[in-house]
Amino acid sequence: MPHSIPASTSLRSGQSLHLHVSRGVVIVAMRGDLTIAAAPSWLGEQLLQQRFFLNEGCAHLMADSGWIAIAAHADAEVAFASEHYRRHSLAQVLRAVLAATRQLVVKRFLERT
Repeated sequence: MPHSIPASTSLRSGQSLHLHVSRGVVIVAMRGDLTIAAAPSWLGEQLLQQRFFLNEGCAHLMADSGWIAIAAHADAEVAFASEHYRRHSLAQVLRAVLAATRQLVVKRFLERT
């Protein structure tokens, strides 16, 4: 049964979000720093779990499907690009991520003025 993921969500400092993602989903740290704990996998007889650290404005393309945990180091906002990006080139995915980052920069600039 496919699960739907939100377009974006906010996390408080120390809060974690556990959800199932499909291969090809792009996760963007719109505000704050995040840690992504990928789905565990086996290597030989050892269970491994990769962790990825995202600073504000950075993105990560999920290489595998599975249950992940996203933890916020401070108040944060995380955005997700849906699974349909799997059919697009890396350049198209990067353009979408850069557009989201550009919106964040403009929003921050307008808040300061």
